[in-house]
Amino acid sequence: MLSLSLILPILIIAVITLGALLVVIGAIYYIQQMYRYSHNVWSRWTRSGRAVHYMPVRAVCYGNRPTPDDNFDMAARGALGLADSSLIFTDNRRSILNTMISLDSIRQIVLRRTDGLPTRFRKKQSILVIHAELPVGWRVYTFKCAKPAVLANQISQLSKQPVEDYAAAREDFGPADVTCMIQDVGGKVLFEGQITLYLAPDRLLLNWQNAIPLAQIHRVDTFPAGSLTALNNAATDLLRIEYRTPNGTRRTAGFLLDNAQVWADSIHAATRAPTGRHQPQQAQRQPSDAKNI
Repeated sequence: MLSLSLILPILIIAVITLGALLVVIGAIYYIQQMYRYSHNVWSRWTRSGRAVHYMPVRAVCYGNRPTPDDNFDMAARGALGLADSSLIFTDNRRSILNTMISLDSIRQIVLRRTDGLPTRFRKKQSILVIHAELPVGWRVYTFKCAKPAVLANQISQLSKQPVEDYAAAREDFGPADVTCMIQDVGGKVLFEGQITLYLAPDRLLLNWQNAIPLAQIHRVDTFPAGSLTALNNAATDLLRIEYRTPNGTRRTAGFLLDNAQVWADSIHAATRAPTGRHQPQQAQRQPSDAKNI
């Protein structure tokens, strides 16, 4: 008769083996369901008369807005493909991230490798990032799918936008909630308020719609919190940008935000505009109406 000391290890091994087997069976079932869903999406597209340029493949969409440090909280599983003149993602459970991106609205196609995606394996995964300019504002869609480079090249052929491979780097920066002030050359305040700031590949976006083209930025300065009374007596760093509007009018924008120097370095890397880093120093207090930036 087997003793308890022999039976217990056998039972433990059996439980572990059964658990591993159930995981494998579950994974196989999930993959089959996703392939079936992708095929069903393709069938619906063809029956409705769509011109399919890239058969839908199983994919994960991580939302339509960028996240700092690739911290992906929202995720939807479904099918991603090209039909007619759009890149289409359909969620297999909810419709919250169902997306149809017109190829004419695509501004940049990015391949990036990141370890920010949820995974059991500590290795960088390839993701496809689509920057699009829509009537509702700028959107950044992040997808994980099989062979993203092949899909990216197909999107590129149809949209006439090049594919940019950033490897493990990022093509953007932000977003961040900041206090903003915009002035004309004479110091008149044109706008003052709270906005969301985001550095896209070719523009600096204010609230996802109002843009400062990077090609129009001529200088970037940073002032540490409280460094100059007349320019920055706040408890937050100041990022100051000089630029021109499309019609050539000079403007100055100031942003109170954390890590202003990091923002300045990112903008400089994208524009090569001259930068100035102003060190903290004591200054005589200016009149209370000296609020020019």
